Amino acid sequence: MGEMLERATGTSGNSIQDGLTRAGWVATVQAFVAFSVERWDWLTAQELALLIIPITFVAVASWGVYDAMRVRLSS
Repeated sequence: MGEMLERATGTSGNSIQDGLTRAGWVATVQAFVAFSVERWDWLTAQELALLIIPITFVAVASWGVYDAMRVRLSS
């Protein structure tokens, strides 16, 4: 279970694999937000395009918080 969790969260120690895993999660979140926004007509496509950078920023910051908390909790 531990190895599977490491691979799913991008904490296996293999920098290439971890980077691709995390990029995949960010892309998944972006796709989910885009689908939801377009499906329910909450925003226009142009407004949605402006949100891509903040969504990416929040996702990357969340990984940083996760890494910081993971180190603290494991020690």
